[in-house]
Amino acid sequence: MKKNVIKMDIYNNEVYKKYDRIGFTANGVIKNNFELVMGAGNAKIVRDAFNGIAKRFGILAMENTRGESNEPAIYNLLFDKKTKIFAFQTKLEYKDKSPKYLVKQSIKKLEEYADKTKERIILPIPGIGHGGLDFDEVVSWINENTTITWAYLSNNNRNKGEEKKLSEHQVKDIEKFRGIDVLISRGVEGSSSWRYARGEILKEVRAINIKDETAKIIGVSINGNRKNRISFDKELVDYYANRESTFILDSKHNRERDFNIGEQEIAKYLHEKGYATTKENEYKTIWKKKKKRIIKKKKEKFVYSCSKGYICGVMISSTEREGKIMLPENVGYSIKVEERIQKEILPWKKYDQNEVKISGNLFFFQVCINPLNGLHGNVVRQSIRSLNEIATKNKNKIYAIDCRDFKDKHRRETIAMIMSETVENVKIVINKERT
Repeated sequence: MKKNVIKMDIYNNEVYKKYDRIGFTANGVIKNNFELVMGAGNAKIVRDAFNGIAKRFGILAMENTRGESNEPAIYNLLFDKKTKIFAFQTKLEYKDKSPKYLVKQSIKKLEEYADKTKERIILPIPGIGHGGLDFDEVVSWINENTTITWAYLSNNNRNKGEEKKLSEHQVKDIEKFRGIDVLISRGVEGSSSWRYARGEILKEVRAINIKDETAKIIGVSINGNRKNRISFDKELVDYYANRESTFILDSKHNRERDFNIGEQEIAKYLHEKGYATTKENEYKTIWKKKKKRIIKKKKEKFVYSCSKGYICGVMISSTEREGKIMLPENVGYSIKVEERIQKEILPWKKYDQNEVKISGNLFFFQVCINPLNGLHGNVVRQSIRSLNEIATKNKNKIYAIDCRDFKDKHRRETIAMIMSETVENVKIVINKERT
């Protein structure tokens, strides 16, 4: 299969945004109302999507025709001036089959246009539907070294009369890949993966072997243990793995069969990329990127670290609820500090009414009775007086009081009270700036 021949639906918003030109296959019949006949296939899709486009192409066909006035128009290519859409002529009469010479002419004209403009162009493979041409023969006329992408949805006319009965494995894969966005598939000629890559059997798969930014669920088909086997496309797998897409592979039971070395290979590769299975049924396993657990640590709200020699103030209330001392609103401490608060404060508050308690490199500083009612001025003043008494006996210590997380009004009031109540020989550092 040529690299610029892919299976996908091209008539959607994503494709319209991505490409410079989007084509449809057209005929040369112009109706009495000057509209180009666009009554079937991809031409009808375009006609229904763009109001008035059939008449615009009809007028363009009359202006650019190389045929007689009473004969179907011959134009090869027509470009709509209001949209990205262009007409690619494959027929003269819409009821007839596609003449090979006309399709070859249109291909040549389009490749010349692409070579000149370097535009990104996409259109259906011409003549393989109602045109009656053979898929492989038309693909052989296409130059793959251009900016043109040739798309198809199915190859129902390929090898007509030679349809084989589906194997049990292929029936399983139809269920396995149902609902995927893109299939990554390649394999040695004649294998199921090779047939899937050509658009055979898996009729419901909308895109094969392409990079699609919108695709979320990716299926992978890969050769098993057979002669001249071909491995999976790592470039495409990496593209979707880096986007953390979901992958669909064989069920564990099928994957572990001796023949399925390809499935074992891709499973190992995805595991190395950080993927793991999430769900499984008799047809498939669903692989998703493992999410890294992010443990958010509570930030210690002290600007001055206790390791610098300061004794840091921990704001508390005197209210107990469910066996724990309630802390003032918006004041957060690390888990270890909170554990010390609950372990040391609760017994102390039950037997001692003082507003300050020194515990190692922390001092517990009461600022309110019930935190739901906000700061209590008298309680803060009393706490400062208690701290003055303790600090006077330990003049070599520096005490840090953190006021950053109080609301603006409370912060200003608390700082003013601390400054007014603190005696001169007590070393108290006040953290004022709000973060």
